[in-house]
Amino acid sequence: MKTLVSCLLVCAFIFGGCATKKFTVNSTPQGANLFYNNSIVGKTPSKQTGKFSRTKDSYRFRLSMEGYNDTTFFVYQKPKDLVEYDLTLTKREVVEMNLVSYEPLLTAAGIRLSRVVKRSRAYIEDIERSPNVRGVTRLTNVTDTVTQIGAIDVSPLGDYLVYSMYGFDNNINVSNIWKQKIGPNMQTRLTFGRKSDLFPAFSGNGKYVYFSSNRITPNAQIWRISVDGGGGITKITSSQNEDYFANSDPENKIIVYNSKSNDGGEPQIWTISSSGNLPTQLREGEFPVLSPDGNRIAFIRQNKNNLVIEDGVEFYPKQIWMMSIDGSNETILTQNNDYNCFQPRWSPDGKYIVYVSDQGRDNQGVRNNDIWIMDLEGGQKTQLTTNGSWDDFPVWNFKDNFIYFRSNRGGNWNIWRFSPSL
Repeated sequence: MKTLVSCLLVCAFIFGGCATKKFTVNSTPQGANLFYNNSIVGKTPSKQTGKFSRTKDSYRFRLSMEGYNDTTFFVYQKPKDLVEYDLTLTKREVVEMNLVSYEPLLTAAGIRLSRVVKRSRAYIEDIERSPNVRGVTRLTNVTDTVTQIGAIDVSPLGDYLVYSMYGFDNNINVSNIWKQKIGPNMQTRLTFGRKSDLFPAFSGNGKYVYFSSNRITPNAQIWRISVDGGGGITKITSSQNEDYFANSDPENKIIVYNSKSNDGGEPQIWTISSSGNLPTQLREGEFPVLSPDGNRIAFIRQNKNNLVIEDGVEFYPKQIWMMSIDGSNETILTQNNDYNCFQPRWSPDGKYIVYVSDQGRDNQGVRNNDIWIMDLEGGQKTQLTTNGSWDDFPVWNFKDNFIYFRSNRGGNWNIWRFSPSL
């Protein structure tokens, strides 16, 4: 495509006249957009003509192409015989993406699960080179940078995934629950409406999906829906607190969940019967998950005695704890002073916990969320994923030996899975 810069650039100083120079811009690979003053003036290879004067002796151009870093260069009047500009584009290795989460924050209306947008790093290369995993496979096909998958879970029967999907409806933040059959990439919407349906989790028998929602009250409560979408939606909790992140024991008799009150205190772990009776407060903590036998709860708690400042950011490290179903025998499983361990999930036999940690760093030396595994008997901790992108929400499929997780590797948020090679 031939475009004349002289049509866009006007000589500002005319006493001595203007000198013109015809030149060609090439790039490797070809087909890059050529910009001047943030407007496209051609596509490589692009033939251009520039006018030069005493006050205009150069032009600044930019080459831009999907998947490559932008390249800026200048065209000068001299030497006049330099008329071929050959530039090699470098592949983009890392991009920054929005990371959407819902957190219990203090608002004018009290504690509410509020939409929080942060930044995360994603590596364009989606290859996993860790020797501790095999069979890494993408299961969803999100191709835009606006849509984001939230928390995920896999049925104990091993046939379906459920996850929240964040989006907008007439500029209103919404989140609904979707399910997907493992194998074919076929999605089915389980919940509807312009509300926040969050943190879906299958019941222990695989018949229901528990989730948190503000669909009736301003504060979030725990709800239940049949996995086939029939039979209506049942409300489980009725407190004035913000209730979220629920899951049940294998027989679907006891539900464990988080609750945070408006008094500004720390989140508390509660249990309640599947019929909504006998709510019981256990201990301070977040994101509780019941063990396969229903006798233990893994959860996280911040170490408020150890303030860490890194790269100008202050935080209290998150640690993984374990306790009995009645709140007794509390034990810390991870002990560190400068990094986070969170989102624990049990292995099918209850001997391991898979979790997320930013203990490792990517190849640019930046702390990075990866999937790790912990041996409860030996205490050994092993890093599973090493891609460099943001990996989180791991969950173990009880039917096979796959671990499912969310990742922005490749530049989009999708669900992936692998088999641990341990």
